[in-house]
Amino acid sequence: MKTHHYRVSPGFSLVEILSVISVVGIMAAIGIAAYTGAFSGVKNAKLDHDVQTMNQAVVMYLGSGGNLDGLTTPEEVLAKLKTIRSRANAKTYVGAGTGKFVDPRIVGVLQSDAEASGNTPRAVWDPTAKRFQVVYSGPGGVKDFILDESIAEAAATVENREDAGMEYKASDGWVWDGKTNWQTLAKQSPSRISTTQYPDGWVPPVETVDPGGSGSGGGSGSGGGGGPTVPPTDPPTPNIPRLNPPTIAPGQTLLPIEQFPLEVSLSGLPSQSLGVAQYRIGAGNWVNYAGPFSIPPATTVYYKSVTLDPEQALDSVTYSQTFYGTQGSFSGATDLSVQGVNGGANLEYNVSDSGDAVVLTHGNPKQDLGGEIVDSGEANTLRLSQGSFSNAALGSTFQLADMQVHNGTTFNDSHATQAQVSMVFTLPSLGVNQTVAMQLKFVNTENSEDRAASADYVVFLDMPKTIPFTGNDGTSYKLHLTLQSTNTSNGYISGVNEFHVYEGATALGAVMGTITN
Repeated sequence: MKTHHYRVSPGFSLVEILSVISVVGIMAAIGIAAYTGAFSGVKNAKLDHDVQTMNQAVVMYLGSGGNLDGLTTPEEVLAKLKTIRSRANAKTYVGAGTGKFVDPRIVGVLQSDAEASGNTPRAVWDPTAKRFQVVYSGPGGVKDFILDESIAEAAATVENREDAGMEYKASDGWVWDGKTNWQTLAKQSPSRISTTQYPDGWVPPVETVDPGGSGSGGGSGSGGGGGPTVPPTDPPTPNIPRLNPPTIAPGQTLLPIEQFPLEVSLSGLPSQSLGVAQYRIGAGNWVNYAGPFSIPPATTVYYKSVTLDPEQALDSVTYSQTFYGTQGSFSGATDLSVQGVNGGANLEYNVSDSGDAVVLTHGNPKQDLGGEIVDSGEANTLRLSQGSFSNAALGSTFQLADMQVHNGTTFNDSHATQAQVSMVFTLPSLGVNQTVAMQLKFVNTENSEDRAASADYVVFLDMPKTIPFTGNDGTSYKLHLTLQSTNTSNGYISGVNEFHVYEGATALGAVMGTITN
């Protein structure tokens, strides 16, 4: 056996050396798991192992006075585990945890949106339990912990941690400095540190002396007395593999609503001598799988393999998949109204609703020229149609409202400067009746020989915009709104939300919609 000698440098305390040894042990475990991560099953095992190791680092960090309150993401927790105590504080702190508890190169690789939408395992931080956990659904998380050499030399962050009940005395005299109030310093919830678990019934070995010697009169020395003997102990429990989980079908999570009730099946079942496949629908009871079963839309199915012989195999990890029914096309209607019209001190406006369209007329086109009233023509007008649409395919763009904007002639600061359009969006087949607000700003420009520069325009302040909604099929959808110009001879769209209209002209456009999952 090779013997390793460690020499403590005069520049480092024993507690700092112990902290470094803890980090080496943690990173050695993660490194071994990384080496074996060639296949997906092993990658899952690596993530489980890494999370266990990270949780050991969390326990040590909390036990050394660290604080993880208020942290919600794995990145924030990793940053805390990489902090150190100040050198002055470390000299008086009673405990081994003064330095970093994980290698500063560790980073968590986050899942992509596509990976997070599936049932691949991900590590998330549970702020209540203050532990990393491996889950298979829900928001995205860390899919792998790796070492990033580019941050190896990054300076560690120094933080103030909670003091111990005792600390080394900073000046000459007694070794210990006592705290003023032990009762208030005592932790209400002591940290739990996992220790080695021995088999049930295990008894620590007791040294006994053989009064009769070794029996052969020899032994390793010149006499025949022999040395102490230790009774044999039970051999360590061998590593028991986990069963592979079954595979669920269909593999897609979004399916046409016409396919529901959906038939779900499990394959890749365990050997009948070792285990049985089980599934659970929602919060129901676990059931032994005997064949395909049907579920309604927006249902989560949990599934696993359960061992029949714990000495040969352990239960598999539990997986889950949620199945949503989605419509392939949509039919509905819109109803519009105008409110919140504001403008200058001499604002004049009128809102009318014919049932087919809502019209906002604003501004006074009449001018007083020394007692003579001159009518210059028409006021400004915004007309929005309201109607229905049918068989709009999922992901395609369709018209929600037709729009006409007239750039009239107004005087004496009488035009509107802002308004709100409310659109009630209905999808009867999905039970959706949702109001969408659009904020408008009217800009009146100075007239000149430059036709484009003289164009007044309407700004849709919150366009483009996305409105999430959930249908009665349990599926989440999104309605995306955009502007579109349909007559560029009288006006144009600038950027994505400014509808410009030439002086004295009427420009045509539309509010367009797209429904996606």
